[in-house]
Amino acid sequence: METATFGSKHVSASTCTEQIIDLRLTLWCLGFSIDGSSFIFGDNKLAVNRAFIPHSKLYKRHNTLSCNHTRETIAAGITHFHYIVGTTNPADIMSKH
Repeated sequence: METATFGSKHVSASTCTEQIIDLRLTLWCLGFSIDGSSFIFGDNKLAVNRAFIPHSKLYKRHNTLSCNHTRETIAAGITHFHYIVGTTNPADIMSKH
């Protein structure tokens, strides 16, 4: 479990990409054709930008591995990672008044 906000955003983005790949493979095995890519939205601008910048330095190894996994799916065209402002994030409706 990550206690820092920055590290937890990378780990959650990695988990999200793993679930997207799993769902896409499951649908493909069932015979559905999937066109386009999936979208991931994050409210931490630095974490979203780090997913796009290949030469950015991360100091913890597990954050580096999580971020590289997300970068690989973005480079492969499987996902798109977008920044959404925290005040308009529908996932935070009940936690941020």
